[in-house]
Amino acid sequence: MKALRLASLVVAIVLAASVLSACNAASPAASKTTTERATTAKPALNPFGFDPDHPEGWSIYGGKDWDACLKWMNERKLLIAESDYSLGAFTLQMPFDDATKLFPSAFLSDEEKDSARTLAFPSLTLMFVKADDDGKFTLYSIEATGPGYVTPRGLCVGDNAEKVYALYGVPYYVLDNKWAYGDGEYSLFSVMVENGIVQKICVNSVM
Repeated sequence: MKALRLASLVVAIVLAASVLSACNAASPAASKTTTERATTAKPALNPFGFDPDHPEGWSIYGGKDWDACLKWMNERKLLIAESDYSLGAFTLQMPFDDATKLFPSAFLSDEEKDSARTLAFPSLTLMFVKADDDGKFTLYSIEATGPGYVTPRGLCVGDNAEKVYALYGVPYYVLDNKWAYGDGEYSLFSVMVENGIVQKICVNSVM
């Protein structure tokens, strides 16, 4: 008797699973989800499987075969070089007096704290650091949030993520939408990517 009941239960479960599978296959919502996933799937952009949508991205500290990745990027001249140390007309280590001649407009704020001076403009922030030897300010960091400032490789705010890949390759790491790049040792350049679009570009010096 127990065996008969068990057999009946198994048959019922199999039938229910078949019906549910058929319903899902015929459901427009299920079909739409599959189509959306196929549309948004990213092609393999490098042989190392970097996935910016992964919670931990792919970090220089925990990525697979980082040395091989560096070699791959170096062969394609994707690592950050000295020629990348600028944004728009501004170049890192530029003296403060020279930078003032290039200011796009009257600054929104001018804050000096300790040995740093930060000037904010519409869609542009410049940080200057005072040198120990002569006490003069030089440009330490450039941050753009508007499309008026282009990197030497041709990237600007408003460009898509595919262009970032094409110009700069695999980031060192991804954290809170920040894609960080460097010269093989230091992180010197980063972009903020949200919904596939560049929202911010930042170029930094190394202290």
